[in-house]
Amino acid sequence: MLSHEIVAQTILSIMREINIKALLCTGLLFLGVSFSTTAQHNSIMVGGGLSTMLGDADLNIIDWDSYGYSITARYIHPFKKNDRWNYTLEYSTASMTQRGFIATDLYKPKISQTYVGVGCRFYIFNTIREYNPYFMELLPFIQASAGVLSHSVYFAEPYANSSDFGISEGEYQGATLQFTGGILIVLDKHWGLEGYAGFRYDPVDEWDGLKGNTSLGDVFSHGGIGLNYAF
Repeated sequence: MLSHEIVAQTILSIMREINIKALLCTGLLFLGVSFSTTAQHNSIMVGGGLSTMLGDADLNIIDWDSYGYSITARYIHPFKKNDRWNYTLEYSTASMTQRGFIATDLYKPKISQTYVGVGCRFYIFNTIREYNPYFMELLPFIQASAGVLSHSVYFAEPYANSSDFGISEGEYQGATLQFTGGILIVLDKHWGLEGYAGFRYDPVDEWDGLKGNTSLGDVFSHGGIGLNYAF
């Protein structure tokens, strides 16, 4: 009878030891999962390039007078670790003094636009889920955002307006959408180069300083190259 009790106590002792080890292993595993799911690979990008306004004027796309500068800062945060979908927060500002013609009239507006928006980025290649960056890895993406903008347009030189356009000089604020495409070129685990091009559309047709005679609105576009740093 005594031997049975000793065996039972030994078995209970072994089971308790196994349960404690199992709990420890489960706890460590839980901590590991918790750390891995919260270690987001968020990043920031700062870049600069060119901007232009496509409206009613005839602009020469290979003429520097058709372009101005653009500066963009963007924060990118994955929905979850190693995910192709990302939240974005963007600030960009641009300014240009264009020179073109409408019929024979000189068209020379000074246009400025500042945009703040939130949106979503999608990496086209699934390799981003593995998050095993290597030198010269190419990660193309598309992005859409919505936000607010502050816009101003004034004529740097008097516009003759023989075509009898409505004039829309002034400053105003409003909401808009932006669509962006680009590619991230990985340099190492933290650094990368990002090329991008973005577009915003004005259905009211006022951004270029003229209310045109067609149903088409104005398009603001900007693009450049930036430095991306992943935390």
